[in-house]
Amino acid sequence: MEQTPEGATESEVEKSARLKRAKVWKWSMIVSGFLTFGLPLLGLVKTAHGMIAAFDKLGNEAGADPSELAKEISEATKVTAIGSVIAMLFFLVFVISVIQFVRISLPSNSIARRN
Repeated sequence: MEQTPEGATESEVEKSARLKRAKVWKWSMIVSGFLTFGLPLLGLVKTAHGMIAAFDKLGNEAGADPSELAKEISEATKVTAIGSVIAMLFFLVFVISVIQFVRISLPSNSIARRN
């Protein structure tokens, strides 16, 4: 093996680079996984809050306007829809991160045996 100026063999340098790439993909998995599952939950909290506010208005006011209630309920559910769409995009990033992390973490000869 060829020696580098620092005295490390080429395979040690490659191994170090591979471990650094694996660390980046690991953090990508953590962040995208949190956002994938956290954003819809935040949307549901906002939806529940909006629905509670709409029904409180309906219960407290004798002649509550149904169109106003519909606007409040619609606004509350839009947040969930937006959070779900964004979460789908982060799920795609999560899946790519998992694939890359596994690909980098496995020794190259174990991948070659499968093919």
